[in-house]
Amino acid sequence: MIELFDVSKSYQFAKDNIPVLNNISFKLHEGEFKTIIGKSGTGKTTLLSLIAGLIKPSSGIIKYNGVSHQRFTDYYTSKFRSQNIGFVFQHFNLIPYHTILENILIPLKFSSISRKHHKQRGLDILNLLGIYEKKNHFPNILSGGQMQRVAIARALIKDPKIILADEPTGNLDDSTAEDIIKILINLNQNQKVSLIIVTHDHKITAISKEKYLLKDYQLTRLDQ
Repeated sequence: MIELFDVSKSYQFAKDNIPVLNNISFKLHEGEFKTIIGKSGTGKTTLLSLIAGLIKPSSGIIKYNGVSHQRFTDYYTSKFRSQNIGFVFQHFNLIPYHTILENILIPLKFSSISRKHHKQRGLDILNLLGIYEKKNHFPNILSGGQMQRVAIARALIKDPKIILADEPTGNLDDSTAEDIIKILINLNQNQKVSLIIVTHDHKITAISKEKYLLKDYQLTRLDQ
């Protein structure tokens, strides 16, 4: 589905070229579950952004379903991301003045899914994640675990083939984190959603099929 070949990323700061990632090669196929660990500041979020096409590499090739990103206009990269990728973040990123249902329906605003089906799809996903009764509430009265469920619901609303999760249990207590892990594992095992999770949570890395370490600009597989 997504392939990276010798991808590097650096940023220009004043007259200096600051490297973040160097010669990263990585593949994600349908239904796979991979975790990436590494210290803060090693480029994990940058790597997720590259995989999603949110930023462009300084060098190297990224392929989506076998087609090089170099052949994609920004429009088609955005279209691929919109149709295939859902995001889950550590800090939830919910809009406080929108209800829970309104929050999860936001990604459908520019989707090809018929608007008459939007609300029912949102309600179905909230029911799947056990927060249907919160549909008309605002985020500020939800617990951390409930807000993360909403964030997952928002990621699922367009039926993505891939979920990219950046520290999805980082702000949760152990019990709530276990619930979120179970939801993500269920999506992978029963709905064949591909997962890439950046995490420090050893409970997640222990059950992932492939584990990677990002260190010194390099990505190394740990479980070979």
